[in-house]
Amino acid sequence: MNKMEYRSVWDERKEEERQRRKSAIEKAELVAKVLKDKYHAKETILFGSLVSRPDFLWCGTDIDLLVKGLNSKKYFKILAEVSALAHPFQIDLIPFEKAMSPIKKRALKEGLRI
Repeated sequence: MNKMEYRSVWDERKEEERQRRKSAIEKAELVAKVLKDKYHAKETILFGSLVSRPDFLWCGTDIDLLVKGLNSKKYFKILAEVSALAHPFQIDLIPFEKAMSPIKKRALKEGLRI
């Protein structure tokens, strides 16, 4: 592969990553809307690699959401629904009220309220 071909392949790969990241963020926004409208979540914060490493996306990149005001009795029902909405991305749905302090601090400091 010559230098021009290599550059072309690299550019294609970067564009695919950009599109995948855009898709993941759109899925996160859709999930946040459902959480607010249907399940009355007070706030949803997107954090993790989608926010902290926008130039890097790998096949295992997931959607990390810290959510205030989730009904804990309906957690698994909600998780099943939003997992289907987020497909093909895995989703980590973390109730704010049960999150460990380091996760809260990181999400509040680096996260994006959606």
